[in-house]
Amino acid sequence: YYSIPVVYLTAYADDKTLTRAIKTYPYGYIVKPYKSQDLASTISVALIKYKEVEKIKLKLTQEQEKLNYLIKHDEVTQLPNQLSLLENFNAILEVFYQQMASQSEQVDRTEIPQLIPIFYLSFNRFKLIRDEFGQELGNLLLKALVKRLKGNLSEDTIITRLNGDEFALIIPPVTTKQIAIDLAKMLLTKMSAPFIYKTQ
Repeated sequence: YYSIPVVYLTAYADDKTLTRAIKTYPYGYIVKPYKSQDLASTISVALIKYKEVEKIKLKLTQEQEKLNYLIKHDEVTQLPNQLSLLENFNAILEVFYQQMASQSEQVDRTEIPQLIPIFYLSFNRFKLIRDEFGQELGNLLLKALVKRLKGNLSEDTIITRLNGDEFALIIPPVTTKQIAIDLAKMLLTKMSAPFIYKTQ
């Protein structure tokens, strides 16, 4: 669909024709006979109006996109939030089932990823640290946690901040439960390492 400015040039000026034209939101309606100058002026005004309308539409679209982003993302970490968790999970399920259906007749079933690991993480003592050292340091710690998580997970992993120090991870499909267990153990080891802030 392309939005284009419409200017009617017609010999009809009756109410029925005019009503039909109005429903298409024209930028001009010129009835014959007309002068060339009238036509040129109408087209010039229509183009100016069209450009202004498009600017407003673009601005509204950008503002809507920003609003949608803010609604579905955490302000501090910029991660997807709890509202977007179900949406992301459903999208992964759809792709997962499509891949299983397309691969089931082509390869050994044991080689097809059949599990979608979902991890829940809660970081102890985060509230105590935030209460003791303040909100600013708490936010820095959150960002450091997220950076470490991303550094140890694939780009396809969906990391969601649920609330406070709680996170949910949706891991790309794996072939065996042991792979998920090994990944969980690795994360526990990596995330248990201390965070250093000004020698503390």
